[in-house]
Amino acid sequence: MRLTGKTFLLALVTAFAVVAPASAASTPFVATSPSSGTPATIFRLAIPSRLVERPRGAKLEVILTRPSGRPRSCEEPWTPPKPRFDDGRVVFRLDPRSYGTRGRWCKGTWRVRVNSRKVVDDDQETGEGGVFRDALVRSRFVVR
Repeated sequence: MRLTGKTFLLALVTAFAVVAPASAASTPFVATSPSSGTPATIFRLAIPSRLVERPRGAKLEVILTRPSGRPRSCEEPWTPPKPRFDDGRVVFRLDPRSYGTRGRWCKGTWRVRVNSRKVVDDDQETGEGGVFRDALVRSRFVVR
C-alpha cells in the first residue's frame, strides 16, 4: 500500500493520538466541598475509589497550584495531606494550616491535581527507571 501525502499525514496523526498522554481536559474533575470559602476554610476533596486506580507500589500525590498573579509564598510551606479511605472514597482534607502561608489561603482560584506517583530505581544494566506520574483527577476551589 502506497501512502500519499494526505494519507501519510492522517496515519501519522492517528498514530500519535493513540500514544499521546491524556490531556488535562480528559482527566476527571471532582468538586471540592465547599467549592469556595474564606482564607481559613478547610476544603475537602472526596474521590470515588474507582477513579483512584494506581500501579502496585504507587502513592497518591496532591499538587496545589496557587492562584495566578500571587507570590510564590502563597504555596509555601506545605505538607501533603494523607489520604483517608472512607466509604468507597479517598478523602483529602486541604487545611490551610498545612498548605497556606501563616495558616491561611491566598485569595483566588486554586487548582488541585491528584496523581499516582511511583518511583522505580534505575536498573544497573538497562538504565530504566525514574519517577512515573499519572494524573487521576483534577479539582479547584476559590478563596474570596
